[in-house]
Amino acid sequence: MFESLRIFAAVLPATSLWAAGLGRANGSLSVQRRNRLVVGAAWLGLAASVLCTLLAIGAQALDVGVGGRWSEVAGVYIDNVSLVMLMLVSFLAVLITRYSVSYLAGHSRQKQFMTWLARTIAAVLTLVIAGNLLLFFLAWIAMSLCLHQLLIFNATRPGAILAARKKFIVSRCGDLCLIGALTVSYWTFGTWQFQPLFAAAHSSLHAAGGGNWIAWLLVAAACLKSAQFPFHSWLPDTMETPTPVSALMHAGIINAGGFLLIRFSPLLANYPTPLMALAMVAIATIITGSLAMMTQTSVKRQLAYSTVAQMGFMMLECGLGAFGLALVHLVAHGLYKSHCFLISGSTIKKAPIVQLRKIHRQHHRIAHWVAAICAICVLPAAAGLAILKQVPINHLPLLLTVGISWCLLIWRALAGRYSKASVMRWIAGLALLAATYPLQILISDLILGANKFVAGGLATGNTPSESWAILPVICGLLLAMGLFQWQVISGQRPAYMRALYVHAMNGFYIGIAANRLTAWIWSVRDGFCKWVPRLAQPQISPAETI
Repeated sequence: MFESLRIFAAVLPATSLWAAGLGRANGSLSVQRRNRLVVGAAWLGLAASVLCTLLAIGAQALDVGVGGRWSEVAGVYIDNVSLVMLMLVSFLAVLITRYSVSYLAGHSRQKQFMTWLARTIAAVLTLVIAGNLLLFFLAWIAMSLCLHQLLIFNATRPGAILAARKKFIVSRCGDLCLIGALTVSYWTFGTWQFQPLFAAAHSSLHAAGGGNWIAWLLVAAACLKSAQFPFHSWLPDTMETPTPVSALMHAGIINAGGFLLIRFSPLLANYPTPLMALAMVAIATIITGSLAMMTQTSVKRQLAYSTVAQMGFMMLECGLGAFGLALVHLVAHGLYKSHCFLISGSTIKKAPIVQLRKIHRQHHRIAHWVAAICAICVLPAAAGLAILKQVPINHLPLLLTVGISWCLLIWRALAGRYSKASVMRWIAGLALLAATYPLQILISDLILGANKFVAGGLATGNTPSESWAILPVICGLLLAMGLFQWQVISGQRPAYMRALYVHAMNGFYIGIAANRLTAWIWSVRDGFCKWVPRLAQPQISPAETI
């Protein structure tokens, strides 16, 4: 009875939204009824997610089939990762559906929009609770195809159509990689189910030759899905879609690549080479995304490039084996980015760079030197602690982030007015950051605790030794990015920076090349579609026409 209730609570969020999206998008239901149906299904899903989380306290991971004779396909896998993602997506579904009702009020196609929005969220929820590779892939495909209908919602805008086509091509490449991983997985381990697959991978380690191919294909699929360099140009170009679509895409769907790696972390941990390649791609993504973000004049494009950089950081955490931290990052980024897009109309008034420029006009030169000295001391010290094995390597990204935050808080405290209230406020901020660091580490370690395969290896920081090779690169990257951002904030414009500013503002011209390639592929597709029907037509000889 208890297990059946857990399964029902886990399946209800996805099934309720699938039910709300049934029928034709322009069916007989009125706009008001469709809106109430979708929003009600989102609220029901959130309540079921909370119930599922409460029932999972103290319980083991659950891996069952719910489809009767189709249980091999319709399997449900509920562990800590599923619960965290279920809560996140259900909560965002309530916010975005309610926002969409008022955002598109009076629009002639609001009913179609709400229908496809319900289907897209339902596909994401199905992906979260999928218990095997086959259902995971079907939900992956459904999520991409439903999102495509939302991206082409404004069909009269050529920019929106071009961005949707770019996204379509990149997604199909990712689908091919996932199909390859599914096929090789079944050929190597003889199963699609997650727990038997993880158990086989954990016991055989490198004995199975196909496991390395699976890891490479999963990493490629995650990079394509999460807009990693150089396949990221479609994400900033999708800003012509309605704001709720941007919020859903940047807060939930773009995280599917990170969720894919976190879900398959027990298998990926045995193959360090693909993870190292993932970390190097992530570093390139961080550089391009961060530089382009700081030069954009559009609020939504700035947020989009920020998402590209954040996805790079998430992939970097996965490449270092910090899968628990990557999941914490995923949740934090999803909540933050959805809030930013839903209030994007007023974001410009609260832009951090404007605030920092105001502070720069008031600060003293000593603040520069103190903050620089702190950064020079903190970052190498954090890397040294990890090298001496005083800190597990999967804690290093979080430790570096906290160190950078300390330097920023110290700089802002010294740069502000030297009032008693200001000093006390910044001291309290530093104390709070230091006090919550153990809690952040605890959450990072426990979030994967229900998965015994991860708890036995990754959660203790036993990652491959090859990860140390890129630590100097990471530290140098953080220092270089901090220096560049400081020059942007302070208004300094050296000659090299002016040239870099222009290139970064244009996204290093990757989007232009991607647009040309997309236009060529689509022209070939259109020509092929016109040519194929001609083959089906009967060939009539001149004699027959007389």
